[in-house]
Amino acid sequence: MPTEPLPRSVAPSDAPAPFRPAYFDTVFVVPQPPAAWPERFAIVTAHNPGGLLACETANNQQERALGEYLRREGFESFAVVGASPDLSHHEAGRGFDAGTLEVAAAISAKFAQQAFFWVEAGEVFICIDASGIGWKMARWEERLRKNRP
Repeated sequence: MPTEPLPRSVAPSDAPAPFRPAYFDTVFVVPQPPAAWPERFAIVTAHNPGGLLACETANNQQERALGEYLRREGFESFAVVGASPDLSHHEAGRGFDAGTLEVAAAISAKFAQQAFFWVEAGEVFICIDASGIGWKMARWEERLRKNRP
């Protein structure tokens, strides 16, 4: 009987990050946390595809499309808002157990995102693709906020 391959862990990179430095300052608001946090999970937004600012209506449509896609594909997800530390800028997204970095990267790419967050063993990484390379950001509990944006 074939066994599922173990999900690949993220290898921290020391190379300069190919995205805005502000990503490293992101905090997260989870309005309704899951009953039990997955051991590892992805956080993907659908806002501002391609890194281009979109209007609120378009971002809301993209956000709904992401949630619907995850449901159709059988992923249980929860709302996660990525925000600036002062909560003045925020982007709604979904947290979900993607199983592997490859799956998370494919979903992020489907919604034209420049990066996604990967939380593993309490550490948050920023990843851009399925290479397994990520940029270590912070401990999850240090970036989880109670405030609502």
